[in-house]
Amino acid sequence: MRFNNNMRRLCRSVAVSLACLLITSELWLPSNGQLPTGSRPLFGPPVFPSSTPARANISRNALLENQIRSLKGAETFAMEFFAQLSNEHLKVPNSNYMISPFAVWSLLLLLTEGAVGNTLKELRDTLHIDQDQQVIRSAYRQIASYLTVNTTTIEVASFNALFTDVNKPVNRDYEIVVERVYGSALIPVDYQDVNNTFTKINNDISKATRGLLPYTVTPQDFKEANLLLISSLYFKGQWRYPFDSANTHPATFYDELGNSLGLVQMMTQNGTFVYAGIQDLEAHVLELPYGTQNRLSMLVILPKKGVSVNKVVNNLRDVGLVGIFRQLLSAAEDFEGESVEVFLPKFTTQSHFSLRTILTNMGIADVFEPAFADLNKLSKNVFVSSIFHATRIIVNEEGTEAAAITTAVLANKSIPPKFYVDRPFLYLIVEKKANLLLFAGEVKSNV
Repeated sequence: MRFNNNMRRLCRSVAVSLACLLITSELWLPSNGQLPTGSRPLFGPPVFPSSTPARANISRNALLENQIRSLKGAETFAMEFFAQLSNEHLKVPNSNYMISPFAVWSLLLLLTEGAVGNTLKELRDTLHIDQDQQVIRSAYRQIASYLTVNTTTIEVASFNALFTDVNKPVNRDYEIVVERVYGSALIPVDYQDVNNTFTKINNDISKATRGLLPYTVTPQDFKEANLLLISSLYFKGQWRYPFDSANTHPATFYDELGNSLGLVQMMTQNGTFVYAGIQDLEAHVLELPYGTQNRLSMLVILPKKGVSVNKVVNNLRDVGLVGIFRQLLSAAEDFEGESVEVFLPKFTTQSHFSLRTILTNMGIADVFEPAFADLNKLSKNVFVSSIFHATRIIVNEEGTEAAAITTAVLANKSIPPKFYVDRPFLYLIVEKKANLLLFAGEVKSNV
């Protein structure tokens, strides 16, 4: 594809998420783009214990395949979590939102390391972990290292941290595990000094999310907390095939009933993209790749007319990422080299919501109740008082930045088919080889 160099802009996307978990003691209740000092990226090289054996006789690819199979539960959790959020958002018509299932899964995985008894069982069942904890640790380390991406076209970075209370230490064994296995930063703060702690934590979060989530927690959050776990995920990607901003134009966006919601700025381009109609999904899927490594993509999923976005999200649980990519691969082989005309709205979404009700509905209950929470491997007599999730995504001509029977009918090969997104749709940002759902969201409104 060719563009006028004077009018083309680099096309990239940005997305960022933060999963935040506040832990409270049952018995003691106190009233530049660089990661924070002393922290390390979740997706940076993890710290391996000195006793970790070398595996020179196992190829990196073979090892990665084994670890991917071990983390199959992350995809299952992601689809169920997405469906729960979608069902919840039916209460707010024409609302947009975004989530990072992998960030939430990672945060809850940290919690399993401190849980015992029925509290641990609920967490493992909901996260779909059926392997020994040592197997999961090994798999997580490998995937975390593999997901480290920092090129001229793609950046994936994350900040995983425990803000511990200087007046109520966390069990040292727990600290060692989350630091060495999960690459978490351990940052001591004084929760009795509410204002300074609030400022410190927000500054660290802002740095980790490149300024996209500058004010995430409030002083009110700390009134009953003495431990804060956070997991943030930042993604910035340049489209492999850029949009020309000169072709962006106003267009009408409709709701699911066909009523006009107003205008959007519609990006347009004609290019060779993989897309397919997936019967079991009841939707059409278009893949927009990032960078040149064939690893990260945005899947734009447009429900068939008369099918709601919520119905498609729930269908995703049965189809899965593997099913989607299988159908896209088949379509790519059938229509190799064919062009499609893409019309996609620019959009920005910022979300902030509590996850307690969602996670309780999914089967995690004890951890929120002082009488039942058993987190003794983390600290004595504590429970989770709050867990919330904050996200932001920007999709425009510059791309994305964010702190699965198939049918693909070409009616006339001389006229490119259109993938016209002028009504509610959903999107997934995925790592293809590991089948990890990094971000997901719904766009139902032109706002």
